[in-house]
Amino acid sequence: MIAKWEVEKIVDGQCYMFMHGPVRKTYVHPQTSFIVGSPLFRRGLRAFPNSSLLERDWKALQARGEMMALFREVNRLKSRIPKIRNSRKIISCVDVLKEFIKEFKQAMKSK
Repeated sequence: MIAKWEVEKIVDGQCYMFMHGPVRKTYVHPQTSFIVGSPLFRRGLRAFPNSSLLERDWKALQARGEMMALFREVNRLKSRIPKIRNSRKIISCVDVLKEFIKEFKQAMKSK
């Protein structure tokens, strides 16, 4: 689990923070500093300063959620398959699906 918090403002020695993501959560940290590797709040995630690796992992987590939403959308489309009557459309859809599966398998292998 990764959460990305950003300091919005500092007032009277307290940090007003917000969490990036679909739901905007806020938190007021009572100090302007933290101990690296310890939670900012009770039972929270361990806190680390921003780095390129953490940024990449956070983006990957966000992309995974987006990918799952796209697959749910594809799953909803399967109910429309039996209703397709146009032969050109059927052949075109089959070609698109074959290409998608091929490219998706390749993407899962690479890097």
